[in-house]
Amino acid sequence: MIKPEFILSKAKEQDSFYIYDGKAMGVRAELLKGAFPGVEFLYSMKCNPFESVVRTMANHDFGMDAASIREVELAIKAGIPGGNIFYSTPGKTTAAIRKALRRCVIIADSLNEVTKISQVVRAEPLETGLRVNPDFSMDGDSGMPSKFGIDEKEALHFIKADVPSNLRVTGLHVHLKSQVLDEEKLLHYYDKLLDMASKFAPYMRKFSFLNLGSGIGIPYGKENPLDIRSLGQKVAGKISLFHEKFPETRLLIETGRYVTGPAGMYVTKVVDRKVSHGKTFLILADTLNGFLRPSMGELIRKYGGESALGSEPLFTKTHAFPIRTLKHGDPETVTLVGSLCTASDMAAEDISLPHLEIGDLVIFENAGAYGATLSPFAFSSREKPAEYFVPEFEEW
Repeated sequence: MIKPEFILSKAKEQDSFYIYDGKAMGVRAELLKGAFPGVEFLYSMKCNPFESVVRTMANHDFGMDAASIREVELAIKAGIPGGNIFYSTPGKTTAAIRKALRRCVIIADSLNEVTKISQVVRAEPLETGLRVNPDFSMDGDSGMPSKFGIDEKEALHFIKADVPSNLRVTGLHVHLKSQVLDEEKLLHYYDKLLDMASKFAPYMRKFSFLNLGSGIGIPYGKENPLDIRSLGQKVAGKISLFHEKFPETRLLIETGRYVTGPAGMYVTKVVDRKVSHGKTFLILADTLNGFLRPSMGELIRKYGGESALGSEPLFTKTHAFPIRTLKHGDPETVTLVGSLCTASDMAAEDISLPHLEIGDLVIFENAGAYGATLSPFAFSSREKPAEYFVPEFEEW
């Protein structure tokens, strides 16, 4: 738990900043590891590539899911062995593949990428992975069109007959959906995915890993959290059977936002307040350009309703980020806005907060994942908010 004194000390230096709680991250990382024996975890670096965060995940023996060559390099800098860095984004360029070659596990996202990788390989055969778009979805038993991966039937045909001689496909990667809080849905997904892997395995000379992807969500607002221990207990038998059948195969799960999301906060100052036609506005130092996602939530609430399917991680739901202050006192109804030249620069409309004056702080929770990474700092040439990390064993 970050103490108010620490927040106030940083507010003397910055008008807007993120704080990441290393202790909270460590607790959540160990909870995952304890709940899923027989599974290795990968940290999805795109959630939050801040160097201290990456090092904390490395200290808890997490591998890395990298979505760019820059993230591959950050993982290497953090001391992650190449065999625990999985480079899995679609649309890799030939230049990026060259930079990544033999420094990480490259996951081919299309048959065109297979060709690119094969053309770059010059020496001994390269072990690589294949991202598969399966014949089922997270929500049902039928496959869906996707920009990610190779359709299952096409991928299976490729494994059987068309792998270039200088490549060895030794792993499979599937990821269908983020932010799932339905235990039964995840269990069904794991069942289907383990069955799918059994179709591919006979045609692979070596089956080194199966990446089950992410999916495990966190509560936003009043949602019920996923019971990680219950999920782990219910999938344990399936994991044991899989390891009996494929003892040399690593089972991987990406953590998505689970570890870092609740362990971060975004703090910004009130820089002005005004009343217009009876409505009280608090103008904050940085809203949309400092922490985009609350403003996205307000935009969708205003124009699109509660649902915006396929919008993760830009949008999860409205009112997803609890707002608090360090002040106490009589509440007032206020609208939180920023200083950008757009009416969309609104973080919350007509909410109740203790009376705030210029210089007071507004704190947004759940900001440890997809906070700084998604926000458009260049808009109006604004300064990027600072980022601070409280180490795991520091008393704050």
